Amino acid sequence: MISSLIGMAMVVMGLGAEPEVAHAEEEPKTILLQVKVNWTPERIDQEIETRAAEYGVSAPVMKKVIECESTGSTTIQSYHRRPDGSREQSYGLAQIFLPAHPEVTKEQAIDPAFAIRFMAEEFSKGNAWKWTCWKRLK
Repeated sequence: MISSLIGMAMVVMGLGAEPEVAHAEEEPKTILLQVKVNWTPERIDQEIETRAAEYGVSAPVMKKVIECESTGSTTIQSYHRRPDGSREQSYGLAQIFLPAHPEVTKEQAIDPAFAIRFMAEEFSKGNAWKWTCWKRLK
């Protein structure tokens, strides 16, 4: 009696002993996964090396520019003050200047993977001159 009540409760709760079987007419399900990366200095260096190689640019130069621009901080906002006294809207490792890049969000700018890829791509297009610290290397 008890086992049949438990079995009935399991079926009602969707925990029946019979496994669910996918039917041919069912659509496949898409599952989005969010992966957290621990952005240590070593992991940042590895990402710079990977993206520099992918875009054919200099990893040592990217590292020097990032160190100069953000001291390796992934979430930093520029301390530079505009004429009106407000802080410049440059964020993250690569100090992406948001007013010049309206397609980039603040969340993207402070995402190290995005920022490093953005910098590598811009360098590959000949746009390294956009970074003040790159100019200082010359």
